[in-house]
Amino acid sequence: SADLAKRVKEVAFKTIDLKAEYGRIMTSRGELGSAPGGNLTTWLHAVRPRSYLFIGARVVGKTDLDATIAFAHTAAQVVDGVGLFCFGPTSVAAPTTYRKFDVPPGISMDRVLYGACQDLIELQREGIEAISEDDASPAAAAEEALAGLDDEPAG
Repeated sequence: SADLAKRVKEVAFKTIDLKAEYGRIMTSRGELGSAPGGNLTTWLHAVRPRSYLFIGARVVGKTDLDATIAFAHTAAQVVDGVGLFCFGPTSVAAPTTYRKFDVPPGISMDRVLYGACQDLIELQREGIEAISEDDASPAAAAEEALAGLDDEPAG
């Protein structure tokens, strides 16, 4: 749990990038895309693709557990679901014997995994396919354009 603050910040930026790029790709295909606007948290929860964060954290005590739960709630402001599983030593005398710590139901790993699976099933029902790497990468399009320049005769 020691570097969770840094990880949550990274997830926030990745989620914004992911959803904005998806909107750009949909717009380039002539489909309805969505640009960030207004309240960022509301926009992040309203647009596709859905994003999840799953955290398995070793905590060393009640204070550490509470901080980890707080970080999970913070992350839930920018992703569509946060699943948290916390474990820690059973005692100071047995630091390599672990037990599971309870977390609030809304961020419980099993519930959030179930919700993510339901979202995947819904995508399959809707017939939505994954975006190909060629569509998803502006860098790939730039490389292709530059490769074509090498084929043209100098003149």
